[in-house]
Amino acid sequence: MKSLFLFTFLTCLILSITAIGQPQFDPPIDQPINFPDTDLGDVSRLGLTVMGAGQLWILQFEVNDQAFLVEPRERIVGAREAVEFELMFAPRRAGQVQAIMTVTAIVEDGDALVFEVQLNGNGIGEDRPEIAVEPEEFQLEINAHEQRESFIINVSNIGNEVLEIEWELDVVEWAYLRHDRRGGELNPGSNVNIFIRTTHDLPENGGYVANLTIDSNDPDRPEIIVPISMIVDIPEFTTLAIELREGWNMISSNREFTEDFVDDEGPDIQLIFENIIEQISHIKDWRGRFCSPEFDYWGISAWETDQGYQVRTLEETELEVTGSVIPWDREIFLRRGWNIAPYYPTYDNGIRDALNDLIERDLLILAKDGYGRFIHPEFIFGDPSAFPGQGYMLKVTQNCRFSWGPEFWWQVNDQFVPEELGLSHFGFDLKIAHSSNNMSVIFRCIEADGVISDGAEIACFTEHNKITGAGIIRSSDQSVGFAVWGDELLTDDVVEGFRVGERLTFRMWDPVRKEEYPVSITVVEGENKYSENGILICDGKVETTGSSDNLPEQFTVTAMYPNPFNSSLTMNYYLTESIDIHVGLYSIDGRLLKSVFPSDNTPGEYSFTIDASDLSAGIYVIKAEYSDRIQSSKLVLLK
Repeated sequence: MKSLFLFTFLTCLILSITAIGQPQFDPPIDQPINFPDTDLGDVSRLGLTVMGAGQLWILQFEVNDQAFLVEPRERIVGAREAVEFELMFAPRRAGQVQAIMTVTAIVEDGDALVFEVQLNGNGIGEDRPEIAVEPEEFQLEINAHEQRESFIINVSNIGNEVLEIEWELDVVEWAYLRHDRRGGELNPGSNVNIFIRTTHDLPENGGYVANLTIDSNDPDRPEIIVPISMIVDIPEFTTLAIELREGWNMISSNREFTEDFVDDEGPDIQLIFENIIEQISHIKDWRGRFCSPEFDYWGISAWETDQGYQVRTLEETELEVTGSVIPWDREIFLRRGWNIAPYYPTYDNGIRDALNDLIERDLLILAKDGYGRFIHPEFIFGDPSAFPGQGYMLKVTQNCRFSWGPEFWWQVNDQFVPEELGLSHFGFDLKIAHSSNNMSVIFRCIEADGVISDGAEIACFTEHNKITGAGIIRSSDQSVGFAVWGDELLTDDVVEGFRVGERLTFRMWDPVRKEEYPVSITVVEGENKYSENGILICDGKVETTGSSDNLPEQFTVTAMYPNPFNSSLTMNYYLTESIDIHVGLYSIDGRLLKSVFPSDNTPGEYSFTIDASDLSAGIYVIKAEYSDRIQSSKLVLLK
């Protein structure tokens, strides 16, 4: 390596009694500092001497180009002290290189002087790529089964020619490259990030090493090996926190319980829920057995880790389950028909991939999560995700054994977020408006006499006009699937949804026409009656011709006031012909609260008032039904 050192002489600045001196630089910094021509890969060095004057100084150096360097970058200089600094030029590209060196001189009282000097250098020699890797080694520690580590290895081209690179990670069970890309070209000054992530399929406690090998056309460093070391130190027993929302949940455990929870019959249900017992209403298993803590009734003697459970909570809470982790691929026995299966893996996964074992063997009929979102082998609606702490309802064609699938990194969710339906009209809230049982409905297609707008909504209603499920029609294929919810037998004082055998009726909301229309169906599979865990596959038909665009309006609302209203609401309307009308005030979840059946239905103008003094503040929907048509509007009740 060629180097040059320029020795300098010292100059002292003589001060008057009243003046405050400035530090003196040699060579002086009031003019550019020029470095000699330097070969690429070599370093040229210049000496810089600073002589303090008048008082103590703190000197700081900053350069805006990495081709230049000052050492040290900061130093204290006494009043009459000479201090040496070293300036270095290491060109990274051929040709002229210019930079600005900023010198900040701070005196004892805090005042500062700032100097700027231009640095000039010239890189000579052949153009070539030069690789830089950061970091050149990586260490991590894993102390929980659920822990995942994601890290980046950055590769840069600090040369002046195109850098060609390829990389490969050793094949190990515990880490993988997050993207399919394994190489490419980097222009001078550019970089690329290599993403590496650990899996949850971890080895036993101990130390492990994998190498990331990076090959390039850098003549000096054609191969760089980045060692990645991992220490696994997971306690024998760990805790899984299962989040329970208010209402019904479907849960499972991927832990073998510690002895503290186990009696002669197995893991004791009452002990498992002991810390949150006052927040639990009911616990049900797949056989229909149940527990009711309020009445100190425990119909389920022991928790079976190869089963899932339904839990109804009175408020949002959390269940902690402590024990040793069950292997993610342990076999589960499924009985012909419906099962509540536990989820053993410690990682999140796309549920269709996790169920590949059943789908490929043509055993799966239907799979559902606690929200009623489901997968049919031919259809996927709601895109349910599988994640620790949850249970999943699986309906299979015969008795069989089943193992969950391995992790797929591109389907991993770091945090589960319940799907929002995004309904703007029907207002069905999937997170709270459901019971412990449901039925799956699939519309293969929706036929209409006009184009259905993207975002049209379809909802299902009971015979008492209670909304029990809803979905959004996508114009790309006009298919839609959603769960409709049944009545909960354990809550006699509340009607949550359909009773077994009750007929399903459907209505569609068109966001362009701003109207609801009845939907007639043709059954393809199943029956148009509610059955717990049943399925209805059908084709739909919507008749919109002959409506407001083509016929005179039979019924017109001329005024509805006030809105927002306080205790009563007045509606003025006009009839152009004799028709029967039903006006209803509904809750946002579809419950009929008030009804008006005007006795006079001859043509003319009319008015009536609805008393809402017994209702609580909130959003309500008023609907007028006549001649197989519906008009609706949202209202706000203030108290």
